[in-house]
Amino acid sequence: MNGSQKGFSLVEVIVVAAIMAVLVGVLTPVYLKYVEKSRISSDNKSFSEVARAMINAGSDEEIMDYIKEKGSVDVMVKDGEEIFCDYNRLQEEVRETVGKVDLQSKKYKNKTITLVATLNTPADAIIVTQTEYYKDQKSAAINFRY
Repeated sequence: MNGSQKGFSLVEVIVVAAIMAVLVGVLTPVYLKYVEKSRISSDNKSFSEVARAMINAGSDEEIMDYIKEKGSVDVMVKDGEEIFCDYNRLQEEVRETVGKVDLQSKKYKNKTITLVATLNTPADAIIVTQTEYYKDQKSAAINFRY
């Protein structure tokens, strides 16, 4: 080979390509896990907004009386759909504040999440609890208080 030729040999290019393939193979799962954590965080922020809207709606005496009478009120959140509640007045208040919720994560995608509003009797304050079920077992309960 003539010493004046410049460039990389085929072996050098293959070695660099192999190193890059290994790096991509190792880093991709880490990156995807990070992206999923970010999506879950975004979904939890959406649930928090719905909970805040439910608590703010509790300033309406009619809604507060309904929660006192029933003991609790469920608000269902499903990906890309309108928020649903069996009590129309609360449903309207929450929909007006939040609108539709677009869930991002695999954890919540295509699932219905229920937020339950109950009354903290001594303080007459609404507490919203988000309960998650996996394979018919309760795994987590998150309380929202503002």
